[in-house]
Amino acid sequence: MTSSDRPPTPDRTPHGAADPSASAHAPSDEAGAAEGFVEFVSWLEPATAPGGGLARLLGALPANPLARFVEQVAALLDVSREAADTLLTRAISGGVYEPGPFPGVQLFHVDGGPAVAGAITGFVRIEPGAAFPEHTHLGQEQVLVLQGSMLEPGTGRVARPGDLVVESVGTAHAAVARPGPDLVYLAVLRTGLRIGETELRADDPRL
Repeated sequence: MTSSDRPPTPDRTPHGAADPSASAHAPSDEAGAAEGFVEFVSWLEPATAPGGGLARLLGALPANPLARFVEQVAALLDVSREAADTLLTRAISGGVYEPGPFPGVQLFHVDGGPAVAGAITGFVRIEPGAAFPEHTHLGQEQVLVLQGSMLEPGTGRVARPGDLVVESVGTAHAAVARPGPDLVYLAVLRTGLRIGETELRADDPRL
């Protein structure tokens, strides 16, 4: 390679150093560096990406993005790992939800094992900005966040995927879906809940 064929030598003058020969209208260090980089890259020979790269990348991703919660869901619902995996696959598909009693809230009721008999068990999907309004727990509530994030306006607490929020009997709170993907969580609520003067229990057709 002759001297005329070589790419220009990068300017290694420290940032901020004065150049008495520079014009008042000379480009900034950042602009000059960008131009030099573009010119340097133009000298490189193009390379072909190895075939099948995208397919390999997609193949490495889990078929069910919620698969990491299988053990927790199985324990909370008192079901087998296989059953929990099936429920999580359905929960993320979105086609199994029914409109809930509040705007922007959808419900997917599921049956758990003997350990949760008589409890309200199911997945809740809430659009960003929508809320499950403030309610009082008639029994213990366990909420496992699976997707998105949940804000409790009264306390400012934020729960994210993998967080298990446990509320004891008599406590009250609301759940607001924060900006981002839909909030999806699994709820196991013993006995039921009260909203205002209305009580909702496991066999209530409004849930």
